[in-house]
Amino acid sequence: MLKIFPVFLFLFVGLFILFCPQLLDFSLLPGDLGDSRFVNYIFEHTYLFLTNDSFHNSFFNPPFFYPNLNVLSYSDIVLGLSLIYYPFRFFGINPETSLQITVIIASILNYLSFFLVSKKIFKFSNLTSGLISFLFAFSLSRHLSVWHIQLSSQFLSVFSFYFFVKGVKNKNKLDFLISGAFLSLQFWTSYYLTWFFIFGVFLVCAIFLLNKNTYKIILDFIKINISGILIFSGSFLILSSNLIYHYFLVPKHSFEYTWRWAIKPLSFFVSNSFLNSFFTPETSGLNIENTIGTGIFTTILFVLALIHNKKFKIQTNLFIIFLIFLFSSSPLSYPVYAFFIGGAAIRAMGRVIFILLPVFCVVLGQFLDNKKVSTILLISILIVAEQIPSSYDYLYKKGETEERISKYSIPDDCSAFYIKGKNYLEVNSNIDAMFLSNKLKKPTMNGYSGYIPYPDYAKLPKNCIIENK
Repeated sequence: MLKIFPVFLFLFVGLFILFCPQLLDFSLLPGDLGDSRFVNYIFEHTYLFLTNDSFHNSFFNPPFFYPNLNVLSYSDIVLGLSLIYYPFRFFGINPETSLQITVIIASILNYLSFFLVSKKIFKFSNLTSGLISFLFAFSLSRHLSVWHIQLSSQFLSVFSFYFFVKGVKNKNKLDFLISGAFLSLQFWTSYYLTWFFIFGVFLVCAIFLLNKNTYKIILDFIKINISGILIFSGSFLILSSNLIYHYFLVPKHSFEYTWRWAIKPLSFFVSNSFLNSFFTPETSGLNIENTIGTGIFTTILFVLALIHNKKFKIQTNLFIIFLIFLFSSSPLSYPVYAFFIGGAAIRAMGRVIFILLPVFCVVLGQFLDNKKVSTILLISILIVAEQIPSSYDYLYKKGETEERISKYSIPDDCSAFYIKGKNYLEVNSNIDAMFLSNKLKKPTMNGYSGYIPYPDYAKLPKNCIIENK
């Protein structure tokens, strides 16, 4: 019982730290009226599609950005998280409460999936596994997923990794098939997490090929596991083919290169930690996408673990250095955008933390696992305390969307409508219009996604263009 206790303790403490405002006041919703509501809309669109709603009768063509088609492909599909969301909706729970529950379950799965990998693959103790799984699932970097809920789905990549390694160990073709299916589901859920996963694998292979000793390791690995690799790749491509096709239909000019969300020199040293708030550097020039630190003490511990790491030390350090430079505010990042397949959609380059974070956690686990229990407990207390944020981002409440859309009046003779905000990129009015569209069963020219096309609202009658309220 004592061996299991830290496993649940880390989980419950992590959940309370990440969801504290929501757990104390269940009327609060994660994020703001922008990205969080957009994900809730996508959940609801695909749910209504599954339940044969006549207004949502086309999966890739929800009734926003009218009359454009394939608009669901302008952003993440969030299907893996939707599978958690659907049962609550089927049992009559409202969309906003279903969203809250879905995000909490996703965080639990992040913790449990990484714990599974820590125990079964890396053979760490329960205490070490609990600590690094806590960091993976609930560290300050994870607060980005409060704003961007699709980023809370990384458990799908972790399960893909677990079944792939299991397939390698057991020579079980079914495991490779399951691994490919999980990665495909990750792709159907979060483009960023899938792209960074694949790019990370590509980079690991490239680094191993640089040295003739590790060159042989990678070639031998491919030779021994070629059938499993083909099954994994084949299942991923087959299950992802429809989504790949629809992503290729998105206009190529949709995503412009920008350094705005790239890693900055202070990105790893500045965080939202309450403990660090008294002595960390100013965060001017940084935003939520590139403030990716996990706290000063935790970062120092990561560095110490990397210094003491003995297994593939050079390759691990090169992997981390390359990723930091390739996604930093430097000309090095442009070739990734311009030439690596799918890189043009990677604008929030700071999200590379979600590939670095599991590496940091595993290296930290290797560093701590042979330490005394008392030492690990002391370090655990310091790390956990440092992950408590100085502020939370639960910025809107249940019923707020309904209150907002009730202020608009759309004439009955309008077959479609447009709510005119400050400009066509204005987030709140665009998402208001999307939810109002669902209520009225009328398509809207408004919309929100990773790519927002300029609306041709001149085609609408003037009385169907409504000023934002």
